[in-house]
Amino acid sequence: MTKLTLASRRGHSVESSSVPGVSPPPADIELISLVAQGELAEVWHAIDRSTGQNIAWKQLRPEQGNLDQGADRLRTEAEILSRVASPYLVRLLGTDFDRPIPALRLEWIDGETVSARLSGQVPVDLGEALWIARQALQGMHALLQAGTIHSQLTANHLLIRSDGTVALVDLSRATFDQATGIELDAVQRGTESETPDSRSTGFRVNRVERDLAGLAEILAQLVTGSRESPPEAAGPDTTRSADAIALWIRRRAPHVPRELAGWIGQLATLAPLARGEGLTRWIHQLVGMELRAMIDRNPPVI
Repeated sequence: MTKLTLASRRGHSVESSSVPGVSPPPADIELISLVAQGELAEVWHAIDRSTGQNIAWKQLRPEQGNLDQGADRLRTEAEILSRVASPYLVRLLGTDFDRPIPALRLEWIDGETVSARLSGQVPVDLGEALWIARQALQGMHALLQAGTIHSQLTANHLLIRSDGTVALVDLSRATFDQATGIELDAVQRGTESETPDSRSTGFRVNRVERDLAGLAEILAQLVTGSRESPPEAAGPDTTRSADAIALWIRRRAPHVPRELAGWIGQLATLAPLARGEGLTRWIHQLVGMELRAMIDRNPPVI
């Protein structure tokens, strides 16, 4: 599924190109409003009549065709969410793969995407921006521990709940992390060999670094209030690219600490991580900057 553009999450219905009467949901599902639509699937705010629970009903769009491809993506998402439990990932409640039009039952999150938060083009408070980024990292870390990555991380894929907590959504394009896949394959063969280019600087196909670069862009936009993308990392000189990104941030938002601007630049230009390294180090660094931002806002009384 391509990135979802959130139309509304607060009660404003949006006309669907897939009329419910054409592809009605099961009898126990009551559709309330269409909230997001992608290339192959759409997400509805719905009620599970058997429990009275609000849910997100994610079904394929039959008028788009490609039902086999869409069903494969939904199965991928369901498999990953059934294996990885984290408060930073949307929860899977059930599947409906036996229907002519396959669907998933997901946790309903009453909130807004980070993309919607950015629509006002106003910088987000540094403490809140760091909290959003840290929770996103923790969700990515949970996926990586299971050997998978989101692979399409954008501001549309981070939902902010009403209490400020964040969840990663739309895992239909999630895939195995390249480094994890190499390691598992090597174990099966009894070797430690890697593909020739799997450790080269800038190699980000099916690598977690691709999502980290996406998160760096999101955080840069949060702290600057700009919808523009920072300069892309180019060439082997990652230090120069990281410095260029930090300078881009500071020119647009002089209030952003140099440490944070530099950290975002580093995150955007990472060479491939060592196998098994995970994201713990980056999470801890974000926590440290969060705490400093809290102290700056509320200095201790002596």
